[in-house]
Amino acid sequence: MFKILKIKDVIEMQPKNLGKNLRDSLLKTVKEKLENSVTRYGIILKVLNLVEHSEGKLIPLNQNIYFEVVIECLAYIPEVGEIVYGKVIDANKNGAIIRIGALDAFCHISQITDDYMSFDEKNKIFLAKNSKKTLKIDDEVIARIISVSFEQNMFKVGLTMRQPGLGNIKWIEKEKKIKKEDKK
Repeated sequence: MFKILKIKDVIEMQPKNLGKNLRDSLLKTVKEKLENSVTRYGIILKVLNLVEHSEGKLIPLNQNIYFEVVIECLAYIPEVGEIVYGKVIDANKNGAIIRIGALDAFCHISQITDDYMSFDEKNKIFLAKNSKKTLKIDDEVIARIISVSFEQNMFKVGLTMRQPGLGNIKWIEKEKKIKKEDKK
């Protein structure tokens, strides 16, 4: 889920980065530090505004200046139940790694379809026993987030594609086509 957040943080600034306008210098430093970073708040995609800042504080034996800042930013926070669009970027016997925007998620082999799946290690392809559906690297998918955890500055996201309307885009389009033909 994309959200606009207000975050309070402490920014360390080198004296050489101080410019004529303190606010502009702080905003530039904040953007360099936080944009495209993974934090406990989410993945900070864009710093929108420097809402407020403190006077700089010096620490003995440290040349840098420290500022408390409040920023407004656009963040992506993965949420359980969210439907996501992604692309398979890797596969192994345990499941598929799927890139969903700014992060990579994992779909266990048991969560790819309701059908029994096998994995061809040589070609890195999953094959469903009865339906003959396949999933391979570069396939585009629609999935649902079923688990999210944040550990060591990284999100771990688990996906499922077992529900109706989810899975490889090719499967979904084929199912829609079949339903359309059945209605005729």
